[in-house]
Amino acid sequence: MFFLVATSDAQSPCIDGMVNGFPCERMELMSQMSNEDLLGTGSNDVWGWADPVTGVEYALVGEREGLAIVDLSDPLSPFLAAFMATQTSSSTWRDMKVYADHVYVVSEANGHGLQILDLNQLRDLTEYPALLDPTKHVDVFSDAHNLVINEDAAMLFAVGTNLASGGLVAFDISDPDDPILVGDYAEAGYTHDAHAVIYNGPDEAHQGHSLVFAANANKLAIVDATDPTDIFSISIANYDYSYTHQCWLTEDHRYLILGDETDEQNQGINTRTLIWDVQDLEEPVLIGEHFSDGTAIDHNQYVVGNLLYQANYAAGLRMLSLTDVSDGELTEIGFFDVYPEDDAPVFTNGSWSTYPYFESGYVVVTSRLDGISIVRPQFMNLNPVAPQVCFDQPMAIQLTVLDGLLPPFELEISGLPEGLMVNGFEENMDAPGSFAFTITGLENAVGNVSFSVVLTSELNQVSESMQFDVDLGE
Repeated sequence: MFFLVATSDAQSPCIDGMVNGFPCERMELMSQMSNEDLLGTGSNDVWGWADPVTGVEYALVGEREGLAIVDLSDPLSPFLAAFMATQTSSSTWRDMKVYADHVYVVSEANGHGLQILDLNQLRDLTEYPALLDPTKHVDVFSDAHNLVINEDAAMLFAVGTNLASGGLVAFDISDPDDPILVGDYAEAGYTHDAHAVIYNGPDEAHQGHSLVFAANANKLAIVDATDPTDIFSISIANYDYSYTHQCWLTEDHRYLILGDETDEQNQGINTRTLIWDVQDLEEPVLIGEHFSDGTAIDHNQYVVGNLLYQANYAAGLRMLSLTDVSDGELTEIGFFDVYPEDDAPVFTNGSWSTYPYFESGYVVVTSRLDGISIVRPQFMNLNPVAPQVCFDQPMAIQLTVLDGLLPPFELEISGLPEGLMVNGFEENMDAPGSFAFTITGLENAVGNVSFSVVLTSELNQVSESMQFDVDLGE
C-alpha cells in the first residue's frame, strides 16, 4: 500500500513566534551569514542585482571594509562570491545602488569618492571569493553619505557630499562606465537620502518629469531634476521634532512614506513612520503617523506594491500593509527581529537596511553586529488536512490567504506533475480567507511531488510552495 507523507520546503519556519531563537511573524528564515563570512566587521546597507543572463540573484552588502557580493542561487546555502575593498579607509557608512548591471558605491571615508564595478564579470568567476578592483573610480567629490539612482532617467545623485552644501550632486550615467557631472542642488541644504523617479502621479503639471523626493535633515524637499543643469525646488515641507532620514513613494506616487531617525531618542516615543499626501506636489500634507509597538529607531524602508519593508535597527525587519495608506494608516503584518535582546532606541545594533526586490521573493536584511539574514515572507499557508493518506484517496489541502495584500486575488496552481488532478480549487477570491481543495491521481506520482500556488493581486504577485512524498508503506 502507498502512503502520502506531506513535507515542507522551508528551511526554518516561524513557529509560535520564533525561528532559530529570533522573534518572527510570517517570515521563514532561509539562512544567515556573519560579518566574518562577508570579510567585514560591521554591516550597513544592502542592495541587490539579478544577472540578466543566468538569473542568479546577488546581495550587495556594505561592510565597514568594503562591498561583499553574495551569491543567492541557493538561498539555503549562500556564499561570498566576491569582495571589493573600500577605496581608502574603513567606514561605518557605505551605500550602493545598481544601474545597467553596474554597482555604484559611496562611503563617508575621506577621499573615497565613487566606486563603479561592472557586475557582468561575476558570471565568469572560477574561484571564490574573488577580490575585485573597481572598474572605475570617480573623485569628483571626496566622500558621500548616500547615493540614489533614477534608472529611467539614467541619473545618479550623490548626497551628503562635501559639495553643494551636502545637497544633490547629479551625474549622467547613460554610459554606466563613465559618469558625467551635470549639475547640483543646494537650496534645501544637506540631503541625507532620497527617492528619484519619473513622476507618474496625479499632479498633471509634473507628470513625466524627473523628480527627487529628498530627506533633508529637518525637512522634506520635492525637487525637479528634469534639466539636471537647472535643478529647482517644487516645495519644501517642515514638521515638528524632525531629523528626516529616508523616504519612499507608493507605487501610484500619491503618498510618501518617511522615516525620522532621532524622534524615538529625543521625544521618548515608539517607532514613528510619517505618511504624506503628495498628490499636490506644491502642497504636501502630513496625513498620518504610524507608531509601532517598540521604541527602536527606524532607518531604511522600501515599497513593493502594497507592502512596505522597514529596517528598524533593534526591531529588525518589519513588513507593513499599505492598504489604508490613503487614510494615513499602516498595518504591520510580519517581522523578523535580528536583535532579540531589546528594542532600545540606539544606533549600535540591529538592521540598517533591507532589499525586498528580488523576483524570487526572498528578502535580505542586515544586522550591524551579525551580518545578513535571508528570509521569505509568507502571504499564504498551504497545509494538508491529514499528515498521511492512501495513494488511492484524495489529498486534501487547506489554503489560507493572509492579510496584507490588496484584493481581489487571482490564484493558480503551477508545476503540478502530469497525472495529478485538482478539484475544488478557487481561482478567484474577493478577500483574505481559506478554502480546501483536493489532489487525486497520486498513484501516478510516486516519489517527491512539488507545486506552487501563485497569487496575483492588484499590486503584487506572490507564491507559496508545497512538496510531499508518495512512499510505499507496510
